[in-house]
Amino acid sequence: MFMQRRYGYAERALLRRFAQHPGTNKIWMPDGIELAVRDLILDGIIRDTRGEELVTHCASFRPVLFELTERASGSSRLGDRVTNDNF
Repeated sequence: MFMQRRYGYAERALLRRFAQHPGTNKIWMPDGIELAVRDLILDGIIRDTRGEELVTHCASFRPVLFELTERASGSSRLGDRVTNDNF
């Protein structure tokens, strides 16, 4: 599912955060971060809980809640893939 080095630094850091805290499937991030985690959103790994489509807009400095999707949490162990740096 994950391609070698498909994701950028911010996306890999976010995946590591979820892997290090397996009971957590949501995280608050600054509005406007969508561009930095774009591939995770487009691949269906995380979603913006506001339910908005991925758009480019000026950041409003409001926090946005992102969560892992069923695709990420239902697939084989996310932590194993992240720890092995296979993304």
